[in-house]
Amino acid sequence: MTNKVESFLEKIGKAAYAGAKTALGKVLPTAVKVAEEAEPLVDLALPLEGPIYNEVVASVAATEAAYAALGTQNGTGPQKLSAVLSACEGTLMPALQKAGLTGTAATEKATAYVNAIVAIMNGPAAPAAAAAPAAATTAPATA
Repeated sequence: MTNKVESFLEKIGKAAYAGAKTALGKVLPTAVKVAEEAEPLVDLALPLEGPIYNEVVASVAATEAAYAALGTQNGTGPQKLSAVLSACEGTLMPALQKAGLTGTAATEKATAYVNAIVAIMNGPAAPAAAAAPAAATTAPATA
């Protein structure tokens, strides 16, 4: 009986994962477009922060495009982060210094800010869909 339950749950998990993967394939390009189209709204809502947001979005998009053109977009997160931080350093660091952050604290905040924008541009993550097959295969074994 356990094998039938595992097989059934595996099928459900695989179907959910495939559906989420297909949906994300449609959502990710839209998420990048939304982040870029939000630039004028950010400028209006946050006039002091707008230029920083715009520069980071543009730098992330340009860096992703450059790595994709080289065929090395996967597994190169730290290198891409470094490239974006270098490109935006002239805007990010003075703003952080103005806020009272310098040195390591400023670098950590800049990294967190860039990572947050990258997360927005990547769109919603699918940890539940990816975890569903694993949970389905382990749940009956522990019961």
